[in-house]
Amino acid sequence: MSEENNKKMKIMRHRKSIFDLYDDLFADMERKFRDMFSLRTFSPSWDDELCCLQPLIDYRITKDEVILTADLPNVDKSDVEINVTEDSIEIEAKMKSEIKFEKWGTESFQKNFQYFHKSLKLPVKINTDDIKADFKKGILQINAPIKRTKKKVEIE
Repeated sequence: MSEENNKKMKIMRHRKSIFDLYDDLFADMERKFRDMFSLRTFSPSWDDELCCLQPLIDYRITKDEVILTADLPNVDKSDVEINVTEDSIEIEAKMKSEIKFEKWGTESFQKNFQYFHKSLKLPVKINTDDIKADFKKGILQINAPIKRTKKKVEIE
């Protein structure tokens, strides 16, 4: 085999197969779908580094407002903090007592969580001056009116 053919063979060995390309494509699509639907969380998740749980969150957008509901068990109203911008809502809540998890799945380990934290990027802009929040029996509901950028102009 000539040296030129040998170089071509080495280059061809480093190319991805069609199956690897499909695997990469589907992994990328799966990541994009996961990111796209991350605003709606139907099961709690956690952040090991911050020792916090993400609360169960549900939200819907009506014609006039964004209605967000968060499940915050084991939390007092005075320990809930809500921060908003025109396009995001952040919820942080300190728990009355730690939640301890042990033996998840096949591996055995222990983790203590002390608070809930969730930051949501909203698909619409909200009016931050007129937001209302209500907290009853561990359920937080936030009603945020949608910011209207259109303004009717009268003709003189």
